Parts: sequence; C-alpha cells; structure tokens
Amino acid sequence: MSSENARLGADRGPEDNRSDHVILRIAGWQSRPTVVKLTSAKAHRVSGKKFNSESLSVSRFLLGAAIFEGALFAAAFVLGKVLGIWPTSQLIWSWEGARLGLLATIPMLLLFAASWLTTNRSFRQIREFLRDFLGPILDECGLLDLIGLALLAGVCEEVLFRGLIWQFITTFNPTLAVLVTNVLFGLAHSITPLYAWLAGLIGLYLTALMSLGAEPNLLIPMVAHTVYDFVAFLLVRWDYRRCPREGDLDHDEETDS
Repeated sequence: MSSENARLGADRGPEDNRSDHVILRIAGWQSRPTVVKLTSAKAHRVSGKKFNSESLSVSRFLLGAAIFEGALFAAAFVLGKVLGIWPTSQLIWSWEGARLGLLATIPMLLLFAASWLTTNRSFRQIREFLRDFLGPILDECGLLDLIGLALLAGVCEEVLFRGLIWQFITTFNPTLAVLVTNVLFGLAHSITPLYAWLAGLIGLYLTALMSLGAEPNLLIPMVAHTVYDFVAFLLVRWDYRRCPREGDLDHDEETDS
C-alpha cells in the first residue's frame, strides 16, 4: 500500500502536491474548525486570469462579499447625495411588486439552465469556474449564508445600478441610461467576456422589470435578482457536490487496492 501511494505521489505534478486541506474557522459560528476538502489543488485559469480557491476561507469569503456589496450600497447613497438623486426613491414595498419579482425570476432561471446544459466550450468554462472556485466555499455555507449573499447582491447592486445610475441618466436620455447602466452591470460581472455579455443581457431584463408594474418599482428587479442568485448558488453547490473530488478518488483507489 505505501509503495503504491508513493508511486501515485510521484506521478502528481508540483501543483497537485499543494496542501489538500484548509482549516476554516468561522468566529462566533462554530467552536470547532471545519476541514474543507477542495475539488482540486490546482489554480484555475479563466480568460488568462489565475484563480486559486485555496486562498479563500468561508469567513473571508463572506466578509469580503459583505464589504464589497456594502461599498456599492454606500457609494450609491454618497453619489446620490452629490447628484441630488435618492437611490431608493422608486422602491415601493408591496406584495404585488414582490409577486412580479418572483414571477420574473423564471425566464432568468431558464436562461441559466440552458447555459448550464449546453456543451459549448465557453459556457462549460464558466460552469467549471463557478463549480471549482465557488463550489468549495458554497459547500460550507449554511442556508442562511446563501440567503444573505443573495440578498446582499440583489439589494446593493440594484440600488446602485438601477436605483441610482439608471434613474439619474434617465433624466437626460432614457436610451443612454439603459445602455450605460447595463454595460457597467456587465463589466462588474466580467468573470469571462461571455459571462459579462450574459450579465449585460440580464441587466437589460432587470431594467425592463422596473416598468413592469403600474409605476416604476425597484422592488421588482430586487426580488428577481435576489431569488435568481440564491437558486444559482444552490445549483453551483449541487454541481460541486455531485462531482468526484480528490478525496473520493483516493478513497476508491485504496478500496480497490
């Protein structure tokens, strides 16, 4: 057994021999460390950029997401003060708005499912990145963590892009407002060029949702964005869990031997 393991170890490249485990401790959430088995010790390359999921822990990921999205939210109100635009002035809390937002999520999820199932190389690259980079982190997140992440993105990003930017530019040129808002929205999600393009299309759809009710309502795209992100997180986590990982393969090899 030891000679066989030594042979397998010799066959692995220097990147594969990086540490297989990361100890994650979430202060205040659990008293014992959580050991995460990562999908791969390799850094993942997407569109020429190098990503390494080993460098992230659950607590750092959640904190980073909260800081980033919170900064967008704060920037919206600071800039709104300067420009004389209140970012939530078109936010109307109503059951009708929430219902329309939920229904509006369906086309977005159908698009997500279609891109998930296609064999196109560019789409598969996005799926593999999400699974290998976000999967290990999302796998350790609880349901409340995922809800919190989705709420942060759905609320903070909509307040900035459609609550402030779109509303401000619309006062000068509605067409230009739609173009600028969603180009910026796509660039903010530029994991790959294709992903940025798809995000821009989703941004166009979210902007159109503003006028879905009797009067412009930011709540509709907020709800749609939040629910879409939450379901997407669940699907990425499911995809990660269903794929064989290094630990599973090692266990199978030991069993066979």
